[in-house]
Amino acid sequence: MNQDIQFLKELQNELKTQDNDCQASPRYWTVGDYEWAEAREENAERYSVYLPYIAESYVLDDYLEEIKDDSELSKEALIELQEIEDDYDDVIEWIQKYIDEGAELIPERKVHIIQPDTMFLTKAEAKSHSN
Repeated sequence: MNQDIQFLKELQNELKTQDNDCQASPRYWTVGDYEWAEAREENAERYSVYLPYIAESYVLDDYLEEIKDDSELSKEALIELQEIEDDYDDVIEWIQKYIDEGAELIPERKVHIIQPDTMFLTKAEAKSHSN
């Protein structure tokens, strides 16, 4: 029981003396992160390509780089790809023609998320969790 009371006194002292980061009481901290989420085309920060034949999706720019290194495609197909690389409509048509006819482009943007199970009463506790 004495340990519990001592813990609560220490917690109370830390809550009174820690930086409040312009927050009103009660203060608590969480751990945030960013992840890519599907978005509308006008908000897209990048595109991914979904290939239903293999049920996989890839970041479009990375996928195109991999394709260029792929020796299984004809020289004609690779030359055609180099000519259209900057136009998303032409790129998806090329992928549908040479890779997977059901391929789709997925517009994505980076969104802030709060990591699950990361609520802390003290800022020090939150910082120690992320280290």
